[in-house]
Amino acid sequence: MSKLSTLAAVTALTFTGLGVAAGSADADQSSSPWTPYREPDFTVAAGEACTFQVDAHVVSDHEAYRVLETYADGTDKTQSWKGLLKIAFTNHDTGTTVTRNVNGRSLIDYRPDGSFERITVLSGHFTTSMPPGNDLAPGEYYISGKGTQMTVNPDGTKTLVLGKNGSAENLCPALSG
Repeated sequence: MSKLSTLAAVTALTFTGLGVAAGSADADQSSSPWTPYREPDFTVAAGEACTFQVDAHVVSDHEAYRVLETYADGTDKTQSWKGLLKIAFTNHDTGTTVTRNVNGRSLIDYRPDGSFERITVLSGHFTTSMPPGNDLAPGEYYISGKGTQMTVNPDGTKTLVLGKNGSAENLCPALSG
């Protein structure tokens, strides 16, 4: 779900899996408040998360979002995301692959300029790249836990606060094996 993936873009924000993208939609908005979204495949360059390039291939995708709140100028402030998403992450050099279900529900908040601000997990998972210079070690992370929040700060760094029973799995070690 992307203004992320625009979290791919924000991931390489990748907040994938609850995609994060206020992307273009093909939906007939007159029949449903939900807009379908399809996460594109994406690549995370070597050094942006893992020491090697990570290629992410969307195996299946049935995501949708709806706008909950807008700014006075009509731009999205808060979106609700839901859906099923499965992504295969591959070490470009070795071909080692791990696949994760990035299903769930989340809220995505945007700044007045339209840039991604925060994802809050209501249920399920998302993924994100953590480049050097953040609180967590660099990596491609698979994150879960109700109440977990990740904020992209104005300086571009990311802050992750795990909710109760939240977890953050760095996929780089599994991909390097």
